[in-house]
Amino acid sequence: MTFQTRSNIFSQIVCGLFFWQYKKRLPSTYEFNVERISADGFIFEINLLNQFIKEIQFKHTKFNDVLFLAHTTDSEDEFITKWWLIFYGAVIWTIETFPPELKSI
Repeated sequence: MTFQTRSNIFSQIVCGLFFWQYKKRLPSTYEFNVERISADGFIFEINLLNQFIKEIQFKHTKFNDVLFLAHTTDSEDEFITKWWLIFYGAVIWTIETFPPELKSI
């Protein structure tokens, strides 16, 4: 499976999760930045996630021991989001959504 195929899959998952959470569709013009966090970046992402936990600026759900899901939205544009999908407490995928005029969050 190519990285582009995985990116498309995770983008579709986030579209579904956003609709499940907010009962709204992400604008079709919005772009996605999908990244798999390597071992080098794992600690950074966990620390960032812990920061959000302390500040209570995100929503999260734990699905048994397989998946931990967290996300946050921009205060001015609810469609600008960052999602963390953590599988088995070891594999992290991050997905950002943003309008085309922004390069990234």
